[in-house]
Amino acid sequence: LHEAPVQTRRAPRACRQRRVLPMQVLMRRNHKPERSMAPFETKDGFLTVSTPWRHRPSGVGGRSPRSQAKVLKDDNRGKGTPKPWQGRTRRRQHPRRGSPSADRGAGGRRTLSPLPVRQQKAIKAYRKDPSKVNHIQWTQVLIALGKIGDLEEMETAFSLIAKPNFYHFNALLSCYTRAGKVRVAETVLQRMSDQGVKPDQISFSILMQAYAKRKDVKSAERVFKEMLGAGATPDCVTYNTMITAYARKGDSKSAENLRQRMEAANITPDIFTYNALTLAYVNMGDMDNAMRVLDRMKWAGVKPTVQTFSTLMQGNVKRGDVTGAERILAAMRKAGVRPNAVSYNTLMQAYVQKENFNGAQRVLQQMLHAGLTPSVITFTTLIKAYAKDGNRAAAELVLDRMLRIKIKPDVFTFSALMKAHVDHGDMERAESVLEWMQRAGVRPNGVTFTTLMQGYANRGDPAMAERVFNMIRTPDVITFNTLMQAYANAGDPKGAEAVYMRMRSARVEATNSTYNSLMGLYAKNGDVLSAESTLREMSRSAKSNPTTVTFNKLMQAYLSTGDSQGASGVMHRMNHFFKDSDSPPKSRSIF
Repeated sequence: LHEAPVQTRRAPRACRQRRVLPMQVLMRRNHKPERSMAPFETKDGFLTVSTPWRHRPSGVGGRSPRSQAKVLKDDNRGKGTPKPWQGRTRRRQHPRRGSPSADRGAGGRRTLSPLPVRQQKAIKAYRKDPSKVNHIQWTQVLIALGKIGDLEEMETAFSLIAKPNFYHFNALLSCYTRAGKVRVAETVLQRMSDQGVKPDQISFSILMQAYAKRKDVKSAERVFKEMLGAGATPDCVTYNTMITAYARKGDSKSAENLRQRMEAANITPDIFTYNALTLAYVNMGDMDNAMRVLDRMKWAGVKPTVQTFSTLMQGNVKRGDVTGAERILAAMRKAGVRPNAVSYNTLMQAYVQKENFNGAQRVLQQMLHAGLTPSVITFTTLIKAYAKDGNRAAAELVLDRMLRIKIKPDVFTFSALMKAHVDHGDMERAESVLEWMQRAGVRPNGVTFTTLMQGYANRGDPAMAERVFNMIRTPDVITFNTLMQAYANAGDPKGAEAVYMRMRSARVEATNSTYNSLMGLYAKNGDVLSAESTLREMSRSAKSNPTTVTFNKLMQAYLSTGDSQGASGVMHRMNHFFKDSDSPPKSRSIF
């Protein structure tokens, strides 16, 4: 993030532009001079990369090199940022896909700008005269209406089809699963049978993929059995879908068994099969077998992809093995596979977890040197690195650069910066991040508000925590626990009990943190009866069990009243409670 003056001068048209790594070029992406060089300090000196002019991205408004140099020169003098229309030519501004201007026209009706040309033609033909739409166009109409989210009109269009075939039903299935309505998609499968249309393997695979994304393995298995019972022959895509469902749950044994059934049916595993097997072992934490899958790919003549190596890198990152992740990256390059942004982001996260910020900066330099554009994840990881290092000013500067180079940060980016201010107890700057988020058009989520509430809870300010709590539409258990912690730190047991009653009225199931916070508050005040009542209620709860922390707080409640015999009795009860447990909790100090 080194700030350095940019040197500009005239150069021939066929010159080569020098760009600096990693941040200076990103700042100047929208208005680059014809030839500029900004230094970036490294251990070896200044690092620059040469890019031919013909491969350079165009500037704002399609400016010529000479006008870009003039704009940059004026910008360095403090005359402001150039406007998009200031240049030799004006670029046509298209509405952003997914924005209200792109989705709806002047009359409030959805427009067709995000759709492919053939789907736009099919929709226009359907709206002009549905009787002249053929079967191929009906499929495109259903897909197009599903993409723009008009499911009611999609059903209306489907009812106008004289004899729907499995292509039309599969389009319905795809649209409903894409919208997250899997149960409705199941009814579409039943409608196929009622109208005499036999579902094919694609119909079942669409449902299986929807359940696999939700990690609902039982429902995916049920659909797979229904497919076999209906006489549909599973293909490679079907088997890969089920193997991926097992892989996301970390069930490598079931994934391998299904792979053997796949080979027994004379279906050769492809790259997606091996990638799913690699993911299964990585989620299981078995990196040795995950690396053996890579060897099996080589023996089978299947070339690994960037996804294969990225999955292996994620497994090393989960174990905290940065050296192993570096070896995977080197093996990727040796195999002739070019790393993508996900690969570098994964390696950067590994260095950030180990608090090796120089290594994270080095990975960012390698990423830019490879010609890759940093993504939102890249900048968010960099902000977390600066936040852990205590350099909040640099973290804010990274976020400011993101906005300047037209990379829109997401809610996790702002939450990472907010957490940095909360950890330092600077609530004014944390509140300013929330305002910054709203100006940027990013909608806060529960994590954002909970982070802000945690700062006020640490200060023991329940009034401000209540103000943030009221901004949340649907509070969850973590939100209630944070608010309860605010009252507990303020020494207000009645306020904490009121939060607990609000939690029960909202039908939010309490957790161990909820009960332990209450018992800690009772222990400070020496309220043994309330602590015992909380322990009994905790034992009856379905989602919480007493831990050593719970018994320790109960013993503190007895000791604060001077009742050593009662504390000794709690210790005997704790030993009896964990006597027959197969997996006792970690031992903690009782006193």
